[in-house]
Amino acid sequence: MEKIKNIKLLIFDLDGTLVDSIPDLTDSVNYALTKLNHPELNQEQVKKMVGSGLKNLIQLAIGNTKDETLEKAHSYFLEYYAKNLVNKTTYYKNIPDMLTYFSDKKKAVYSNKPDTYTVEIVQKLQLDTHFVKIMGAQPKKYKLKPSPEGIHLILKELNIAPQEAVMIGDSTHDIEAGKAAGIHTCAVSYGYRSKDILNAVKPDLLIDSCLDLTQYL
Repeated sequence: MEKIKNIKLLIFDLDGTLVDSIPDLTDSVNYALTKLNHPELNQEQVKKMVGSGLKNLIQLAIGNTKDETLEKAHSYFLEYYAKNLVNKTTYYKNIPDMLTYFSDKKKAVYSNKPDTYTVEIVQKLQLDTHFVKIMGAQPKKYKLKPSPEGIHLILKELNIAPQEAVMIGDSTHDIEAGKAAGIHTCAVSYGYRSKDILNAVKPDLLIDSCLDLTQYL
């Protein structure tokens, strides 16, 4: 892999990229499932369902069901998750060191998780001082990844040209959104998707550790 030069902005996905939130997401999913007398799921099952927003996660977890049941499940999930955002969620090894290494560059968080939760998690894990922008899903303002709309907004607000930015994430949605926005892309294999799945969308970089970023940017 060749180095990507002249990068001024690093945009990070949250879940599976900066933090491992699967334990808390699994507990929250299972709280909702238990309330509705559905069988619980394990962390590996939930991991495969994460990436397209919380409502989609609940829909996948509960399966084909009536809209009314889905709304109840979503409500139960949020009831539990809102109180347990960082009960078991932790940032991945070396994340603070990597962010500090890039202290001379602008950094942003962009997640498909609801905006309020995204901001709160980054703050509670004391990573917020590293970022000039922390942004989660706000469907009334812009479409979720893989749409490039959110990235376009970040670039415009921070006055960064597409060729000066890179999207870093663990899902195909992250890479597809980055490509659609015309920015560089970096997939991480330590998150929730396999190398084979990530390679299929042809990211510019594919790294196994967040510290690898220091070699390629």
